[in-house]
Amino acid sequence: MHASSSENDRLTREEYEREVVALHVGQPPMPSKEQDVAIRRKEFDLLIDYQLGRSFPADRRETLWQTQRDLDRRRLSHLLWGAVRNPLDPGNGLVRAQVRGFSQVLDRRELAALFDLSPQDISRLTS
Repeated sequence: MHASSSENDRLTREEYEREVVALHVGQPPMPSKEQDVAIRRKEFDLLIDYQLGRSFPADRRETLWQTQRDLDRRRLSHLLWGAVRNPLDPGNGLVRAQVRGFSQVLDRRELAALFDLSPQDISRLTS
């Protein structure tokens, strides 16, 4: 089990939404690949700040980010082949892959918080 962030250091929903919107203000309509990756990384960090807390460890953030990048590549491949059903369905193979990938870094409580899923969904997706 990993030490977890305090509930007090999490972004509020309003702070999270405001920060995500602020990331996109003034961005070009067609960002370069580097700009797109930088924005997505900042959005990812904001999601962690919102769901797991601002003090979530940097090394674990980096591991999650690398896992997310790998999953994004797989997701693109699935999308190109039309293999995706409802992307928000916890039964979806991509959601399962993401939860399983992140389970190498996060405990079940953290997974449930990050994905806003029930403990039962997390158990089902990681078994």
